[in-house]
Amino acid sequence: MANQQELSTFRIRDSLRFQSRQSARTITKLLGVAALLLASLLALGLVAGIPLADLTRDPQNILAAPWHTGALSNLGIVLWAAAAGICLFTAAVRDAPRNDDGRRVTRFLLLAGLITVALLLDDLFQLHRQLLPEQPLLSRLLTLGLAIGLIGFWLLHNRRIIARTENLLLFVALAAFSVSILIDTAARILAPDLVAAAGLNRGETLYFLVEDGAKFVGILFWLAYLCRACRQCLYQLR
Repeated sequence: MANQQELSTFRIRDSLRFQSRQSARTITKLLGVAALLLASLLALGLVAGIPLADLTRDPQNILAAPWHTGALSNLGIVLWAAAAGICLFTAAVRDAPRNDDGRRVTRFLLLAGLITVALLLDDLFQLHRQLLPEQPLLSRLLTLGLAIGLIGFWLLHNRRIIARTENLLLFVALAAFSVSILIDTAARILAPDLVAAAGLNRGETLYFLVEDGAKFVGILFWLAYLCRACRQCLYQLR
């Protein structure tokens, strides 16, 4: 028993010594990224006069909000992150493209991942409200137009690849996003009084259930589509 423990300790020590040599660059890079991020937050706090704690602590702690605050929104952020991660990871682990079709598939994955990252950041930091703080409706419309433009370019540029994937999931996702956008943006312009009444009076629960629920359904189907598409890109689409 003692010999086995000594052998196990030796193997762990030897493994750590080997890893310290092989992973030195990776460790250095990761520490550099962390240091750069923390330094950027510190600089932002000093320049903008924002307390550092507001940039580092959990929002629920800062606002003294209960645990369930923004539950559906937080779950949506998790799904956005999963969708972006699987796209970028699949693009990275695919075999090196040997032809134009292979490169097109890789670009399809990369662009899908980057678009998802952009949508995640907008949803997480509410960038559509911050672009033009003095004009929230115009800010929302500009951000929405940019998002639609990016997704439209991705759909058009990769239409042949998308046609070979399980695109019904994608169409459901886009339809759900459209419902959420129609309620949240277009309805405010076409019938603001009706929306105000629905959002502030009896219809408050139904209004937010449909708007935020449709958005969550869209994110869920977006993730499902990209998961299936990534699997096809690994084993079928070359």
